[in-house]
Amino acid sequence: MTNLTNRMRELIQACFTGIWLRSFEMTEAISDLNQLCRDENWQLMTWDIEQGLASSSGAAVSEAIDPLAAIRALSAMAVRHTSDVAERS
Repeated sequence: MTNLTNRMRELIQACFTGIWLRSFEMTEAISDLNQLCRDENWQLMTWDIEQGLASSSGAAVSEAIDPLAAIRALSAMAVRHTSDVAERS
């Protein structure tokens, strides 16, 4: 485990709802986070101004290049995911 993944695990377990990561080695950082999410069975979403909102597979989820639009898209996804879990229970 890298220092990044250890710190991210701590932040996630502390229930931070959003984490802003700024790095000069973003490709490596995202790769480390993808591995952490696979290990923990977590979902990873990334956003940048050029790509919009994307899932860990790299598939575009929303073309929201506006940060607020990306947050709204994430909120809508969280409600759907919670509803799906409730329906299965």
